[in-house]
Amino acid sequence: MLFLSIQLSSGLLPQRMVPRTSIIASATATTGDPATDFARGLTSNTAVTGISEPEGWRWISGCGRPVPQFASVLEEIRRTQLSRDNVEVHVGCDSAINSGQRVCFATVICIISRSGGGGRYFYARSVEPERHYPVLQTRLLREVELSLSVAELLMAHDVEVTTVHCDSNTDPRYKSTEHTNMLTGYIQSMGFEYLVKPHAWATFVADRHSRGLMSLRGSQKRKALA
Repeated sequence: MLFLSIQLSSGLLPQRMVPRTSIIASATATTGDPATDFARGLTSNTAVTGISEPEGWRWISGCGRPVPQFASVLEEIRRTQLSRDNVEVHVGCDSAINSGQRVCFATVICIISRSGGGGRYFYARSVEPERHYPVLQTRLLREVELSLSVAELLMAHDVEVTTVHCDSNTDPRYKSTEHTNMLTGYIQSMGFEYLVKPHAWATFVADRHSRGLMSLRGSQKRKALA
């Protein structure tokens, strides 16, 4: 298993924005916050929630080695917790649109040691029709939904999730900024701490694999036409 170096400076991992509380309410319950309830309404659309549960996804290690089953990911997390100090588990997701009207979502589980200065990660990808995500808002919501499904699965297996990373920004120069409050409200309402860009480093890890798949498919298509 490849142990990857991850920068743990205060600039990359700032203090968390919200205190973690116990997970409350189901995904269909209302919170009283219009933005959060709107987010939940969009992600409850059956047209875009037909993907299997994370436990059944095809997980791959950061070094490209397929993982036989999700239990192996859990074993690696526990092994790291036993061998290293101050271990944290972070979850994030990113997506990319390809020319074939498909969206590739890559969800990552990152395991880092704040004391050891290193980490490793696992990722899983899913490809869905672009028509399900006509605007940026719906795609960002799907990313959060996938991250939360993984975070809740880890918690169900007694793995504490430190932070859910969100692929929206706080910089007004970026379009995703207008959706940040809604997305982070959704994450917080499910009982998780969050990070957003430019501090949401797990989304940059996921970006490598969402765009990487599209690049690979494009390369294979060009070779077939050559």
